[in-house]
Amino acid sequence: MAEVTSLIARFKEGSHSAYHTLFQTYFPGQVAAARRRLPAGGLADAEDVALSVFHSLWREVADGRQLGEHLTGRESLLRTLALLTAQKIRRARRHDRREKRDARRTVHGADIVALADAAAPPDWRACFRETWADLTEGLTALQCAIVELKLAGYTNADIAIRVGRSERTIERQLSEIRTLWDDRQD
Repeated sequence: MAEVTSLIARFKEGSHSAYHTLFQTYFPGQVAAARRRLPAGGLADAEDVALSVFHSLWREVADGRQLGEHLTGRESLLRTLALLTAQKIRRARRHDRREKRDARRTVHGADIVALADAAAPPDWRACFRETWADLTEGLTALQCAIVELKLAGYTNADIAIRVGRSERTIERQLSEIRTLWDDRQD
């Protein structure tokens, strides 16, 4: 019990090793909890939900948000993880029920955040650096810039202004990127 309290205190101070220990200890339980509550045949899987939960926990603590402030011991950690898991499952269910869902074009929110987030846990950053290298392989410098701005949440019009091209050029480049990525999946 005191060990978990100590780990949480170190995690809140920015210790990557404390976060990693908490992750290793509680991740399997979060996967099991998500697996029990996720609808069968949905796009999300339990491991994705659990990873997203831990990423959100990392962000809450790293940003000094209120949720992180309430972490004091094992019980508060378990309540926080349960709350985050319930939220992620509700979002996954809502996402699966939307019309016009194309699983091939779905990019999970946690993936986008982790790609663009320099404060993500070290194991996430390494994984996404590899993914980013795979995604940008074969893209031009302009296309890489467009993808980065798109992932950062900019509209096509904003991207056009930032890179000094027309909005139609941005749309065409995005279409070419999607085609390239679709061809890689086949």
